Amino acid sequence: MPTETHAGPDTIPGLTDIAGLSQALLEHIPELAAECVTDLALDALCDLEVRTMRDLATAAATTPGEIARKVGVLVARLVDDGAEVELPDGEAALLRSVLRDLTHFAGPTASGDACRKGF
Repeated sequence: MPTETHAGPDTIPGLTDIAGLSQALLEHIPELAAECVTDLALDALCDLEVRTMRDLATAAATTPGEIARKVGVLVARLVDDGAEVELPDGEAALLRSVLRDLTHFAGPTASGDACRKGF
């Protein structure tokens, strides 16, 4: 039976927590993308990004702060200036508002990456 091959790792080694996965999606992967000089490297990074997003989706949040981080990644990906799909202003404002309110209720533990970026 043939197996699929790719140039990158299946996941980021040792990265399973919501905070780390969120940081990888919001900071590290975009930084690496800026450094990609070949299509093969960019394809591998895109595959890694998809797998990291899937890992974040399957990670079970155990605190309100972790929920806020997960929502923060979603908001960042949907309303960021570089988002693939442009949301109408009203929907983008509502997403930002939900993140702000959730972060407020979650308390100081929710001051995650997307929250600091102002999404």
